[in-house]
Amino acid sequence: VPLETFESTIAVNLTGTFLAIKHALPVLVAAGGGSIVTIASTGGLRGHGKQSEDNEAAAAMGFMA
Repeated sequence: VPLETFESTIAVNLTGTFLAIKHALPVLVAAGGGSIVTIASTGGLRGHGKQSEDNEAAAAMGFMA
């Protein structure tokens, strides 16, 4: 996998999720609570073919929430 592909996938899938959670938390705290649900593919549990960057992002998202 080219480095550019890996970095792009991580930026969209992982950094995007992180930023969404980061900006949602203050709103949820101010409202007295709430839930954040993240969804990732099963590729994070066991790889799927030649999609290593997607699998790695899915695994990381599973540990983020």
